[in-house]
Amino acid sequence: MSSKFWKELSNDYEKLFEAEIGYDVIIYAGEEPNVKEIHAHSNILCIRSKYFRTAFSNEWAEKNDGKFIFRKPNIPSHLFDIILRFIYSGNIELKNLQGPDILKLLIAVDEINIQQLVSYIQEYLIKHQTEFLHQNAIGILETVYQHETFTDLWNYCLQIICEEPKILFDSGNFINLKVQLLELLIKRDDLNIDEIEIWEGLLKWCLSQQNMENDPTKWSKDDITKIERSLHRFIPLIRFYDIKSIDFFYKVYNYKNILPQDLIHDLLEFHIVPNMKPKTNVAPSRKPNLKFKLNSTLIQSNHTPLFASWIDKKDSSHYDNNNVPYDFKLLYHSGRDGFDVASFHRNCDNKGATIWIAKIQGSSQLVGGYNPLDWSGNDVWKTTRDSFLFSFADGKNISTAKLGYVKNPNKAIYCSNNQGPHMGDFFCNNNNDWINYDTQGTHYPNIAIGYDVIIYAGDESNVKEIHAHSNILCIRSKYFPAILEIVYQHETFTDLWNFCLEKICEDPKILFNSDKFVNLKAPLLELFLYKVYKYKDILPQDLIYDLLEFHIVPDIKPKTNVTPSRKPNLKIKLDSTIIQSNHIPLLALWIDRKDSSYYNNKIIPYDFKLLYHSGRDGFNTASFHRNCDNKGATIWVAKIQGSTQLIGGYNPLDWNGYGPTIITKVHIWGYFYCEDNNEWTNNDRNAICYPDIGIPFSNFKVENYEDIRHPIGQLDTSRC
Repeated sequence: MSSKFWKELSNDYEKLFEAEIGYDVIIYAGEEPNVKEIHAHSNILCIRSKYFRTAFSNEWAEKNDGKFIFRKPNIPSHLFDIILRFIYSGNIELKNLQGPDILKLLIAVDEINIQQLVSYIQEYLIKHQTEFLHQNAIGILETVYQHETFTDLWNYCLQIICEEPKILFDSGNFINLKVQLLELLIKRDDLNIDEIEIWEGLLKWCLSQQNMENDPTKWSKDDITKIERSLHRFIPLIRFYDIKSIDFFYKVYNYKNILPQDLIHDLLEFHIVPNMKPKTNVAPSRKPNLKFKLNSTLIQSNHTPLFASWIDKKDSSHYDNNNVPYDFKLLYHSGRDGFDVASFHRNCDNKGATIWIAKIQGSSQLVGGYNPLDWSGNDVWKTTRDSFLFSFADGKNISTAKLGYVKNPNKAIYCSNNQGPHMGDFFCNNNNDWINYDTQGTHYPNIAIGYDVIIYAGDESNVKEIHAHSNILCIRSKYFPAILEIVYQHETFTDLWNFCLEKICEDPKILFNSDKFVNLKAPLLELFLYKVYKYKDILPQDLIYDLLEFHIVPDIKPKTNVTPSRKPNLKIKLDSTIIQSNHIPLLALWIDRKDSSYYNNKIIPYDFKLLYHSGRDGFNTASFHRNCDNKGATIWVAKIQGSTQLIGGYNPLDWNGYGPTIITKVHIWGYFYCEDNNEWTNNDRNAICYPDIGIPFSNFKVENYEDIRHPIGQLDTSRC
């Protein structure tokens, strides 16, 4: 039988260290005036440390009166005392040390080559000093970079910076970062930051190295050469093609003299010419290192740790992108699966706990809720204490979040086949009719769902943020429409205000962020790049700059006085948002069954007038007939939802009447029709009534449609 008394042995050796009996080593630790003399025993030090075995060898040892003299000014005495206690007893206590001292201790034990402590102290820092590591990530990273054995701390600090790169780029120490370390960081594919911010940070760093101001107009040729050399190694690491057009023009193009000219040309072509692909091999877009693939078009990677923290009722920062405990999966998207409650339930019923998210029309606000149960069942309330509602005033900024856990568990979740998400008295009725009756916060706290106006009331010493709804303010007060009009003019194309589609009016980002917007002026853009820009050296530079700005930046207006655009002398004013002036001659010659070149914009025998527009007058059959019945011959035009295809027809009679089919020798209306609520049907698969000209078969929807009056006088009934 054997017994082990490690604790007693450890205590005895620690007493030996404290008693200083029989010591033969004198250690001078720390710098003046804080040098402290510490006594130790060479035999214990040599057995426990290779470092001391080398230090006490005949070649290196310094002796005085038979005692080894050891000087260590770079290690503070209180930290050296901790190291020696560990060597004697195997015990170490770190809880009384602050983060900076623990880091110094780590460096010291690495120098003395005590690898057990190197691993232990790194683990302790990561587990117990997270705030210190986050606040000093750059300095720690620079320190760790010099020590190959600090791999755990190195990876942890890299993770912090990649998840929150602003820690790096917004730091006052950023400009002092070593070039090798900066290059290593910018190479990372998982930096969670917009590419333009990386470029701006890099530019700030380069200018600081050369002690130059950030004004390209004041740079000499020598200055440009210096910055080019400083930037050269970083240019291939910047994902220039991921920078938005507006940022490219104002924040990159202004520095064209320090960038490769072929790169500038390719970037101009990429931003100006529709559907142009990069000509050079480019690095892939940066992506955060997530545990799962996020398919949402409403939320970003930094939303998911927040949702996980709320689900577990933890602090908002409890989880990050690398330790989210849930595998989120997109079940339903209105744009992909259909904007109706049936599609919602078909995809979401019996799937367990879900989070729903919606973007308020015409704003950047997100609202949503967490249902810890499920959405199955009809006309039934479900009880839970774990559900919550949330909102983001700005969907891209998680700091604008508001959260409210259920207050009335018995009315937490309501399931109905005729409704989408329903929580408390906040619900989606029918196919996109969202209602919030819980204005008093009875079932859930009031988290300002649905507001689209933020008012800052009071002076600087007592400012209060108030949330409101623009539609109510505009109806109740003449003051607010004027204010909102001014604001709106700074965010969109004012000239297109009266002509754009209903959806674009409600949410201008549909226009500005759409590929269709780029295609809007495709011929003009291509002509400018290929037939004007290449002669930039013989044109005024301010004109070239203004033209580039006009073509690249979505909502910019010409800065100089310009001659009005040339316009054909049309006989009619075209109010349609679906067709253009060049459609009118074509429609006229089809009506008269003439050759395709018979009419032009100056020779049109008809005065077309817009009678009905679904976005203006209402997307229902009652509005159509109210505007179009008894108006004689008309042309209707519709745009297929989700495409650029237009369809339409010519009715030489009128739309009045109910019952039997009206027959004319000119046309027959047969199996192609529109019912209420935008339900379009084409059952003429065999082309019995009309030839097959590419109109979709079965049921489909359109984005909008119009009916245009075509006065042709009294109908000749003898032809019917």
